[in-house]
Amino acid sequence: MDNNQLLNRDNKELFKDLIEILFILHMLAIGVLLILVPFLAISGALNSSDLDGFSIFEGIAVVILMACLFLFMRGLFYLRKVAKSILAEKYFSLPMIDNLGKSGRDFLKTGFFSFGIILVLWLGDVSDGKLVFGLDINMMSSLFLMIVGLFFIIQSNTLAYAKDIKEENDLTV
Repeated sequence: MDNNQLLNRDNKELFKDLIEILFILHMLAIGVLLILVPFLAISGALNSSDLDGFSIFEGIAVVILMACLFLFMRGLFYLRKVAKSILAEKYFSLPMIDNLGKSGRDFLKTGFFSFGIILVLWLGDVSDGKLVFGLDINMMSSLFLMIVGLFFIIQSNTLAYAKDIKEENDLTV
């Protein structure tokens, strides 16, 4: 193997490993939340007086956040499958193309919904009489996640087109 192939293989493994680390960290965080919140509610550490300060906008934001977490985890799950296909060098396989598209759609939805959280919280501030404008890291992250999602969808469509051309060429020869 020459250096380009070795470097390429290392990059593929690094890509897969980073996705695995991100997936595991998010699973741990969700697991802690699923254990911690009911425990706090049962032990009495979390009571109704803690929730009195929440506005309807913050409640909506929490529901949207849960949907975002689910969609992001599902997108990572499909991206893990894509990384496995890349390591196996199955670039034009139907599962690779489908999983890349599914991951892209989930990341696009996550970015859209997380942008919605920012908008809902901003509307809550406006209804409280606070008018604040600004670009923060959350808004940029939401936009970046939408861009990544769209890129994966476009890449999936490109791979599907390339697969069709490859099959047509294989039949011609």
